[in-house]
Amino acid sequence: RGPLQKTQAVDLPIKYRLNAKQIYDARRRADKVMNMDGFVASPAFDTLLGLYISTAAKRPVSVSSACMGAACPPTTAARWLSALETMRLVSRVPDPLDKRCTFLTLTPDGLAKIEMAIAQYGN
Repeated sequence: RGPLQKTQAVDLPIKYRLNAKQIYDARRRADKVMNMDGFVASPAFDTLLGLYISTAAKRPVSVSSACMGAACPPTTAARWLSALETMRLVSRVPDPLDKRCTFLTLTPDGLAKIEMAIAQYGN
């Protein structure tokens, strides 16, 4: 093996280069909002986005639905839900009609943080 060689330049479309940079930068800014490096790449971020969308649509989200929406193994989703509760971003609310079911809601802090994180993608 010889010394490291300079990477050969590839002529990539400018719009994709700019989009990639914008996405990368937005993800780093959103991580800062959430106070955790890599947070936006986690199932927890998908869970918060899903809860935000459901809140806007006035649709309740059960714990089991949130776990499925996290697109990861159920045990991983359950650990992330516990972490989101510890971070006080979500809370569990018992279903008044079915005691076997529990819903998730964004806390006021969770709502504020996910909105700040989403806003980073518009910058």
